[in-house]
Amino acid sequence: MNDELYKCLDCPHLRKLHDISKDLSSERGIIARVSNIARRFPRLQVLFLTFEAYLGEDFSLGSIVPSLSTLRSITSFKLYIPTDWEMPGATTDVDIHALANAWPLLTTLSIYADTPASVSPAALVSLATRCPKLEVLDLPSLCILEDDLSSLAADYPVPVLDHALQTISFRRLDVADCKYAASLLDRLFPRLYGIRGSASPSFAHIRRFDGRPSPLYDQVQAQLEIVQAARRQGQKALG
Repeated sequence: MNDELYKCLDCPHLRKLHDISKDLSSERGIIARVSNIARRFPRLQVLFLTFEAYLGEDFSLGSIVPSLSTLRSITSFKLYIPTDWEMPGATTDVDIHALANAWPLLTTLSIYADTPASVSPAALVSLATRCPKLEVLDLPSLCILEDDLSSLAADYPVPVLDHALQTISFRRLDVADCKYAASLLDRLFPRLYGIRGSASPSFAHIRRFDGRPSPLYDQVQAQLEIVQAARRQGQKALG
């Protein structure tokens, strides 16, 4: 759909929208499109954006979040960018912080983009604390390196939560210590039972393109099960 067609619609109570943009190839055009969506459909709860044209190396999720932040009722947000071009900074910690602040009612967050940029534990803390109803989380990549651990403790204290999230998906995973990664995930999401190395059911149609997940996912999953068992045993001992 294009902007001229949106101008013809008068649907202030629309709850769900899937916008497929094939004609946008600039950040300016994308911002104008999502701003138009936010103005036309102020009560949206479910928003799925697909950008099929090359968006440029400078595109990021943060480019569109400010324009969409007025949609305070959003519970499901999906962004699908099926491109062969790499976008270095498509999803960053700053973007996730802004998104979590804008949409505290989120139950589904799914982002598919070809980007080497990774979110860090700080982004997970932000989502866990600001989006307590989150049930589905799919992000392009997660990176937990040794130098991240000390800065996380100082800047983003990790709380102990009773979050409902059960499944997490990352197309790429880079961790320095599988045991620490598992402990972090268990502390934020104690009901977590699965770490996927491919697109979730949100993007089932592209799962076949992602190949076989790295063994690292199985290693983190194994450590997660050990950490969870130890925690439950400790809780049981305390009565």
